[in-house]
Amino acid sequence: MAVQITKCNYCECDDLKSILKVTDHSITKESFELLECFCCGLIHTNPQPTESEIGKYYQSDAYVSHTDTKKGLINTLYHLARKWTLIKKNNLIQNYHIKTSLLDIGCGTGYFAEFMKGKGFQVDVMEPDPEAAKQAAEKIHKKPFTSLEQITGKYKVITMWHVFEHVFDINATFEKLDSLLTKDGILVIAVPNPESPDAQLYKADWAAYDVPRHLYHYKKSVIKQIANRYEMKVNKIVPMKLDSYYISMLSEKYKGGSILNACWNGFVSNFKADAQNTSSLIYIIERK
Repeated sequence: MAVQITKCNYCECDDLKSILKVTDHSITKESFELLECFCCGLIHTNPQPTESEIGKYYQSDAYVSHTDTKKGLINTLYHLARKWTLIKKNNLIQNYHIKTSLLDIGCGTGYFAEFMKGKGFQVDVMEPDPEAAKQAAEKIHKKPFTSLEQITGKYKVITMWHVFEHVFDINATFEKLDSLLTKDGILVIAVPNPESPDAQLYKADWAAYDVPRHLYHYKKSVIKQIANRYEMKVNKIVPMKLDSYYISMLSEKYKGGSILNACWNGFVSNFKADAQNTSSLIYIIERK
């Protein structure tokens, strides 16, 4: 049974306000609301599915990162864009570390892990979805971990590409990340940005809310607070400009709009946004 949110699941403040009514556009068409914590600013999806029932919200060809589907124009464009973003992600990480230990949490079907292994990194992955994990294992020739609790090693690079918004327990997850990261390591977290111009434009139809799969929605200030709690700091914020186009395409699809509108709105969103306010952001986090 879904859990009603009555206090912040990060700071435990009970001063929450409803800011938006949203719909699971991609699978169930169920309705949810977004609750923002007055104390820390974290936005919660309400109600939240339990861990035992969340799986049904991923069982669709529409969830491209778990199925590798190329059906439809949007999914085809997603795959084309991924080839370019793999190169950008590799270049970003190699500004800090090269050919070292890397843990990719929530690896999906393993494209990023496979790419980084080809660049000389010693790659481990974690993926709870059985079918996605099977495809990842075929790519990197190594069995994925299925939960964070199974992982005991140390890594100089830990990546979470659009994964942190899916985790149930923020504090327990960050405590585990803290234990896995070497002293000179980097934590790379990419999440949608609810403060972006396209989020403000599409409001309830903004595809990156992706309720209820996205349990939380992170402002920049919240990511910085979380890092600070664990004696870490956000060293750099990197824009993900292609996400503005992809998310705009999905958002237009949900509201019955056109691809031309999506392309224009993605362009306008990136034009209006500074380098730290695009549709999705990458946070490079290091120890203080």
